[in-house]
Amino acid sequence: HELRTPIAVMKGYADTLVAGYVTDETKQKEYLQRIQSECNGMEHLVSDLLILSRMQNPDYELNVEVLNVIAVAQDAMRGMRILMQEKKLTGSVTYDDECSLMKGDYDRVRQLFTVLLQNAVKYSDEGTEITMHVAKEEGLIVTTVRDFGIVIPESEWENVFEKFYRVDNSRSTGTGGAGLGLAIAKKIIEDHGGQIYAESEKGKGTKISFSLPN
Repeated sequence: HELRTPIAVMKGYADTLVAGYVTDETKQKEYLQRIQSECNGMEHLVSDLLILSRMQNPDYELNVEVLNVIAVAQDAMRGMRILMQEKKLTGSVTYDDECSLMKGDYDRVRQLFTVLLQNAVKYSDEGTEITMHVAKEEGLIVTTVRDFGIVIPESEWENVFEKFYRVDNSRSTGTGGAGLGLAIAKKIIEDHGGQIYAESEKGKGTKISFSLPN
């Protein structure tokens, strides 16, 4: 379904253009932009599927080293700057002083932060704030990413980490994506021996939190 739908959309627009039914240049450009958008979406989908496939390979191993989790979080937030500016979002990283070092795979932990921030940007209301807080609790590094967008019903909190899962049309309409980002995040966290969970409440935002061994 995730591939058939964009292919059908692109084919419909392409067939219309090739048949010469659209002669207005503005309309032609609109159709081509829609085809380009669907192509970009498929590219992201295939990329995410390849990432999951590699991580599920029996030969897959983490490259564990000591890393500064605060520096990784701040670096990931800086990487979101352009996307956040497009939606007039502000972002901040706060942390407890005693939780800086942990053992983990730098590339995967960096990817984890990036995936969660991309998800937050995607679903944030324009002009709101995205916050990330890193704390140490009972020997664990606990990170919470909060956005202020559409609320996720409590009945869906556990399901949002499943592959291809979308809460509902209202939270996914116009946002793109295929519901793989949080599945990738969950796999990375589980590979590091951690846990991930979601909370969402009107007026308080949506929080995706995860814990990693220190």
